[in-house]
Amino acid sequence: MNQALLLMGLQGNRHGERKRRRKSQRLDRAAGEAADSKDPRLVRHASTSPASSLEGEGGGSRNQQLPGAAMTLSAPQERGAGQATRVPACNGGPGEGQAAGAPVQHASGAKRVPGGPAEARGRPGAEGGGAEGGYCIPVLPIASRRRKGGAPISQLPTLRWANSQLNAEQKLAVRRVLEGGTRPLPYVIHGPPGTGKTVTLVEAALQVLSLVAHSRLVIVTPSNSASDLVAERMLASGRLGRADLVRLNPFHRQEEEIARGYTRLQLRRASWSPATATSGLLYAAGAAGGHFSHVFVDEAGQLTEPECLLALGLVNKASGQIVLAGDPEQLGPVVHSAAARRLGLDQSFLHRLCGSVLYQAQRTDALAWVYEPHLVTQLQRNYRSHPDILAVPSRLFYHDSLRAHADPQKQEGVLGWSELPNPSCPLLFHGLVSDDCQEGDSPSWFNPAEAFQAVRYAKSLIEFGLKPREVGIITPYRKQVEKIRVLLLTFGLAEGAGGAEGAEGVKVGSVEEFQGQERRAVIVSTVRSSSELVEVDLQHSLGFVRCRRRFNVAVTRAQSVLVLVGNPWLLRRDECWRELIAFCVARGAYRGPDLDAAEGHAR
Repeated sequence: MNQALLLMGLQGNRHGERKRRRKSQRLDRAAGEAADSKDPRLVRHASTSPASSLEGEGGGSRNQQLPGAAMTLSAPQERGAGQATRVPACNGGPGEGQAAGAPVQHASGAKRVPGGPAEARGRPGAEGGGAEGGYCIPVLPIASRRRKGGAPISQLPTLRWANSQLNAEQKLAVRRVLEGGTRPLPYVIHGPPGTGKTVTLVEAALQVLSLVAHSRLVIVTPSNSASDLVAERMLASGRLGRADLVRLNPFHRQEEEIARGYTRLQLRRASWSPATATSGLLYAAGAAGGHFSHVFVDEAGQLTEPECLLALGLVNKASGQIVLAGDPEQLGPVVHSAAARRLGLDQSFLHRLCGSVLYQAQRTDALAWVYEPHLVTQLQRNYRSHPDILAVPSRLFYHDSLRAHADPQKQEGVLGWSELPNPSCPLLFHGLVSDDCQEGDSPSWFNPAEAFQAVRYAKSLIEFGLKPREVGIITPYRKQVEKIRVLLLTFGLAEGAGGAEGAEGVKVGSVEEFQGQERRAVIVSTVRSSSELVEVDLQHSLGFVRCRRRFNVAVTRAQSVLVLVGNPWLLRRDECWRELIAFCVARGAYRGPDLDAAEGHAR
């Protein structure tokens, strides 16, 4: 596959290529030159001359049929002159009812990055022939081309899945990206926790490489680890070589931190997979606005709007496509400046976009919630968690649409744990009324009783059979993290314990540190037990009370078992926690003070 992700030139299918090229040369010289002189609507690419708009210097036709894409300057001639046929809309070109000899308008305006002879070999759009102006999104399926008298089936675009395990929603999202029917509006892959949005984005990128000729792709992520993951998955598909992908790294990153197997930095024939903060280097490298035909953003909800727009400014305004993958119901970007938060920079572009009418779910007559299918595809199959763990967040955030499809062994592997009040439900809410404390001049808070219970449950799970790295403890306060780590170190369960630096142990961290991760068992310590301090938490974006997105992330990290430790009297004042505590009570998964008495105490 002689193709690069930056230029994304598609190598033609050599089987029968010479025969098709000779035939198209004869037909296009006559039909194409006549169309040039008669139709003023034909807009030539800026880099083509009259002599080269239909043929390359090597004599190759610019109307050759490419596998997986209808790349045409004039419609196919096989049906005879004057017969109407349907050509996929290409850069603002014709659609249904287009005459067979009518030209397709070029509106891309994208400049081809200059390259040497090695770059030209086997790639359309180089000196050897092929269409270099613009690109064409294939419309799948191309029904009109399958009629009697059309092109042979072997010459039609064929979508071959790189990942055969994709579900129906994931495949639909990939097809929507290939169709590009709503450009220039962004297309959103709405991926709730554990539904495989990154897998879907990688598949879409690979299919764009295979089916969309002469496109240029950049994939942007919020962190270096996320970019590494995307790059590794694309290389693992077997469809790309080392020179086909460039991983753009920041200058401060150490050599040993960089994954092997792909080109680290190359400005000519490669696509980019940068973290957002380094995507500005593309401008410095000479990639002007409009250079890329496709801009994909993974975990778009974690980027500030300026960071996201920095990458989106690289897309071609006339015919480019923007794809955002993320979940607006999870945590947004981390913004430390209070002034920046007041001005709205803590809201991501994805969150603002999904707040508009076009991207919101609408209730149908059947009382179901649906999105505009050409703008948003919501992934609904969760491959992470037990159904009881998913039930409350699915109802609160996703219109009760999530369905559990995790491996049964993963779902039910901890149901035999002796601490579970209900052996058939992997949930445990441990109600604990205790004191939240401060230490010295530290502004952070901790709760000693909750820290002890969290470590006790972690130790019990490891004794049950889980590995320390399979257990995670989430808490919103830095001081509570420190106290829990000290206790884990005492039992030899902390990361790096036992004298082995970097040894995998129980991970303890904030919700932000766990976003995008998962563990077999997750223990949540809410800490807060004083209602007077809830308003302080809200001012500093801390705690779980009245923070829907932080709650959603915390309770959706667990695969097999979820343990929650907190003050039920305080937490029930929050809508989300009230739903979760009620669900635990209904399933017999609550342990703690009597909640009826708690109602009177809370008042």
